[in-house]
Amino acid sequence: EFDLTYRAMSASERDAVVTVARSLVNLTEQRLAPVLFDLDACSTSRSLYLCQWIGDAEVAHEPGSINLWQLPVNLAEIPRTV
Repeated sequence: EFDLTYRAMSASERDAVVTVARSLVNLTEQRLAPVLFDLDACSTSRSLYLCQWIGDAEVAHEPGSINLWQLPVNLAEIPRTV
């Protein structure tokens, strides 16, 4: 599992993440579609993980700021089959 919290996001960054999350919603099955996750996009030896977004991804104000936002992201890797 990957537990990340994106901190000090601007309102436009917050809106971009919310738009991505909404695009993953499968209303028929009432769950989020799987996503490909790259832990370190700057690395030359990139590793992609097929993950499912788990838990609630609720955007909240960064503590002590009304202009910055934070977002917890919890991903669980979907086991690969051969």
